[in-house]
Amino acid sequence: MKLQIVSDLHIEEHSLPSFEQEGDVLIVAGDTHDDPAGFERWLTTLRADVPVIVILGNHEYDHKQFDMVLPAYREAVARFPHVHLLECERFDLDGIAFLGANLWTDMNAGRDAATIAPLLKHFDMRGVMVDDLMETHRLSRRWLEKAYPSGVERVVVVTHTAPSFKSQHPRFNSSKLNGFFASGLDALVERLGPRLWIHGHMHDAVDYTIGTTRVISNPRGYAGENANWSPVAMVLEV
Repeated sequence: MKLQIVSDLHIEEHSLPSFEQEGDVLIVAGDTHDDPAGFERWLTTLRADVPVIVILGNHEYDHKQFDMVLPAYREAVARFPHVHLLECERFDLDGIAFLGANLWTDMNAGRDAATIAPLLKHFDMRGVMVDDLMETHRLSRRWLEKAYPSGVERVVVVTHTAPSFKSQHPRFNSSKLNGFFASGLDALVERLGPRLWIHGHMHDAVDYTIGTTRVISNPRGYAGENANWSPVAMVLEV
């Protein structure tokens, strides 16, 4: 099965007039469109015969009440039977188990929490505090550990935030905001050992391994970033 991997399309900021599709399944790892109606419009441009696995990013929560976001996006995808929005959920297709969640982060084990807190106000994320996101991360991680299937050869984990600081570009090594983008889950990744761990959030593509797991992202990013980005740059056989 061929998986087409993309993330961070940020269609609300710069439109995506054409989107080439290639592969058997399209994986969209968050930050697609910050408006459910706009997201729904984009879904109408996709092929109806190709399953789509979607994760919400952080920007889907901008300018909104936190607990109303997931229901709004579920409503947006409801009329598309081939679109599967996962939030601490599993979807099975042709012998492959897909486990999906935003995941959020532990804010660098809490060390970056005070620095990150103003971001929530900047993006107008309502009804949520840094401690709430850390708790959501903890619950998501616990779900992943409990839901991880035994005896399934091909498992693909899809999250928005990164499972390792290895995904962070070196130019951000000194940033005090890194804890908003990744968590140090390297030991968990190695212990679970999924075939792939796909993520978004960071706007630099990555492709590396932790143990037997290949960690991958293919972000489009904001306008002016990744000028040579292609939606078919990462189409992988799994």
